[in-house]
Amino acid sequence: MKNVKKAFEPIQTAMKITGGFTLSQLTELSGLEATTIQNWVKRGWIEAPVNRRYGEASTARVLIINMLKGAMQLSDIASLMSYINGKVDDRGDDAIPDGELYSLMCAITERLDAKNSLSNDEILAEIDDEIKDYKEPFHGGKEKLRNGLSVMMLAYISTKLRNEADRLLKEFLQK
Repeated sequence: MKNVKKAFEPIQTAMKITGGFTLSQLTELSGLEATTIQNWVKRGWIEAPVNRRYGEASTARVLIINMLKGAMQLSDIASLMSYINGKVDDRGDDAIPDGELYSLMCAITERLDAKNSLSNDEILAEIDDEIKDYKEPFHGGKEKLRNGLSVMMLAYISTKLRNEADRLLKEFLQK
């Protein structure tokens, strides 16, 4: 893949030092409530902690779901993640490790923010540029990754637009 700014690398470093994140550390990192994360584990959307520690895949998945939940239903996010990476507890069917997917999402959102771009063609062009050197672990992996990232970026933009609409409405109502 392109020389992507690796947003997940500092998190990986911290996890190596700590041996994974506790629930309280993951809530601190994500800004989510402990009950929310525990609910996602119960639903099978993220892997259960091992020895009370959440691993890289679980941490990345929590961050991804958190990024998308403002624009998508949680069950749809879970389905999208399964589309890209199969079973939550099986790394063999992953098109891309969750940490790399999180880094890709961050890199593409940063590029889109810099362009202030909203067209689907521009979004797809940014995605294609970021994944041009991607090596498929299985046939069709790149297409799944591209399709999934397309949905993720549209959801991200939708959340930005919704937040801006909310901000403007509050501003107008205060006048």
